[in-house]
Amino acid sequence: MCYYILFSVLLPLTLTSQSFIDIARLEYRISPDNALEYTCHSQFTIQSFEANVLLPLKIDSSNYILAGLAHSTLYLDDVKFQSNVLQIGWQHTWNSRWKSTILLLPKTSSDGGNFTKKDAQIGGFLLISKERSTDFQWKFGAYVNRDRFGPLTVPILGFKWQVNPSWQIDLAMPVAATVRKTFNERLMAGIVYSGRKFSYYQNESDSYLEVGENFLWAFTDMYLSKSIVLNLRAGHSILRDYVSYRDKEKVALSFGSFELDDNRTALTPSISQGFSFQGSLIWRVNLQK
Repeated sequence: MCYYILFSVLLPLTLTSQSFIDIARLEYRISPDNALEYTCHSQFTIQSFEANVLLPLKIDSSNYILAGLAHSTLYLDDVKFQSNVLQIGWQHTWNSRWKSTILLLPKTSSDGGNFTKKDAQIGGFLLISKERSTDFQWKFGAYVNRDRFGPLTVPILGFKWQVNPSWQIDLAMPVAATVRKTFNERLMAGIVYSGRKFSYYQNESDSYLEVGENFLWAFTDMYLSKSIVLNLRAGHSILRDYVSYRDKEKVALSFGSFELDDNRTALTPSISQGFSFQGSLIWRVNLQK
């Protein structure tokens, strides 16, 4: 069972779940020595590049307009896929305890062939947070998207708990879970789970690639300056998969963890699990200063 979401695109989550905002991120990930299961296919490498920018534009003390762009490129060996996402949203503070973030996410996602309407997808994100105390915050919401495999709906439930000045637990299940230790002003480290599910239209074969990624990472955040952070991760996949299906074959509804009325026939075999390594350069603004 897998949990997925375009978490790397949903940067507004940091507006309510952490004490800082990640305004911009450049990311590179590599997973070497992968193989197609039950075949004699030689080993191949998976690589991805991502660039995200999200600007919170302050209207007044209670309202922010959110505007941003995200681009990602995925390589399965020498096969290339691309995605571009426009982020438009609004964050509102209702009172001292309640806050909401809503985001519209139109995007294109394909293998880079001639653009067609099948490349276009549209999604949305909602997160509501309730502050129980200065150290504990509930959060709940949902992510929805019209993927090539069918409608995707992922409910989100979690909390942020500042256990003490050094330790923080941050859950947004089934999207992400983080245990973070702050050593000093320039160094943090911890363990993070991340999951996401998305799809690319494949023009030539009139099919789509369904990507399911779940990773357990060890990470460190190193502050190169007051606002520039180097994030390094090393981890292993959990039930990761990249499978192609004919475009006419859909599911009735996907919750990320399972599908309703899934009678599809896979065109490609599953891939092996493996290690991944990731490096990100982040422009981060601390909300506590």
